[in-house]
Amino acid sequence: MSVTRQQQLEEAVARLEILTNMGLHPDVLDQFRESGRVFYSDRNPMFGVPIGVLFWVDNDTATSDAGAPFTEVIAAFEERFNAVVYHATHERFTFGEVLDLYYVSEYDEEWPRDRADLAAGHAFVYAANLTDELMSDLGTIAFRIAGGGLLRTA
Repeated sequence: MSVTRQQQLEEAVARLEILTNMGLHPDVLDQFRESGRVFYSDRNPMFGVPIGVLFWVDNDTATSDAGAPFTEVIAAFEERFNAVVYHATHERFTFGEVLDLYYVSEYDEEWPRDRADLAAGHAFVYAANLTDELMSDLGTIAFRIAGGGLLRTA
């Protein structure tokens, strides 16, 4: 079935509601609902314990180490996959700098499972490798909520 962008946006709000009920800071949901603003969580060791510090993807400093603006990475992904990104996590690994894009696909038959996975701490994401684009891939990651933001755990 073909879905509209409005339906995808409504599904993104439903997913953010799940995450908010799990402890994601409510501003993430409120600002997405009101204006479509997307946040990303960046790993930050606070008092020796990592937390997910929240930033807007349209913040002037929201760029990869190589200077690629996160908004451009997200826009290119959304266009290529006909998807709606509602959150992201930013991490640095030995294999590169990664922006995990939490998104709603155009395939609504996947949506119930995607919501159940979120509630269980898993998400099917696009892992955009900002260091080596050829290493970008779709796949499932695990996460937890810490400090009001998300942290990728696997």
